[in-house]
Amino acid sequence: MIGFVLAEGEPARAEKRRFYQGQIDRLRAVGLEAGLYEFSDDAHHLPDHGAIAVFDVACRKFLRRYLDERRIPHAPIVWNPYIFFKIDHHWISTSDLVLATLAPGEESGRMLQKFALGKSVETLRISAEYLDFNPSARNIVDHLQVSRIGCFGSSQFAIDFIKGILTRGWPELAECEWVDLDAEALEEWRDNLAGCDVLISLRGLCGSALPLLDAMASGIVVAGTHGGGLRDVACPENGIWINSATLETVAEELSDGLLRLAADPVWHRQLIDRAFETAIENSVDATFGDNLEVWKRLTERALSA
Repeated sequence: MIGFVLAEGEPARAEKRRFYQGQIDRLRAVGLEAGLYEFSDDAHHLPDHGAIAVFDVACRKFLRRYLDERRIPHAPIVWNPYIFFKIDHHWISTSDLVLATLAPGEESGRMLQKFALGKSVETLRISAEYLDFNPSARNIVDHLQVSRIGCFGSSQFAIDFIKGILTRGWPELAECEWVDLDAEALEEWRDNLAGCDVLISLRGLCGSALPLLDAMASGIVVAGTHGGGLRDVACPENGIWINSATLETVAEELSDGLLRLAADPVWHRQLIDRAFETAIENSVDATFGDNLEVWKRLTERALSA
């Protein structure tokens, strides 16, 4: 039995719930037990004996304490490899209950494998059902434009700063409609993302690539900083990815990409098509076969522990 545990107040909670639920549905479809457990200060819902607990490695210590007390084997997911070494992770190597460390993508997995964690690193592919996704009804429009820009990030200051530079420095971009987006509010995310031509992601190092895959599946060009969960899906052919270190240079590179989108419809279409292919390659159905092998290996280790 695979028990996915969501702790109260943890970041990117809606994303994790979507990923966990997609895995649960498919695990059950192939005859394996799986469930979602909400854990908080007041409600200590955890899998029963004989199950494996899966949760964010940066969880609060009292969740691990309850797992240890109940002798429940666990496999923590390193949702954010960049902050992993800012937290106490020595319990991974010392606890006999830790079956493996789970990495959220192949690039992240290769990075974690370089460190002596004391446990094996297994790679998951993070995906879920895309919002309102119907590939058979995909609408290929001839008229490509940059008139509605969605903004998405962990820092409202950074979003406002970039927006201000772009709208004041380039008259063509000042005419665009700008929409602030929040992937944690799923209904609003779905409604506000629809109709955007571009999604500017200043998310940096938090969360996964799942919200950006939503945009890619919807025919929206993603432009943003290349870090965090993006490292596992981003490439020059499927978006405008930026490695700059300051907000000023990020704004300058974003402006170059946005203006080229408006002036070069062939390149614009190529980005949309390749982004759509990336979304399909990373859909929950396309990735579950690989994940299933990971879940089976963890189950076997738990039984032999």
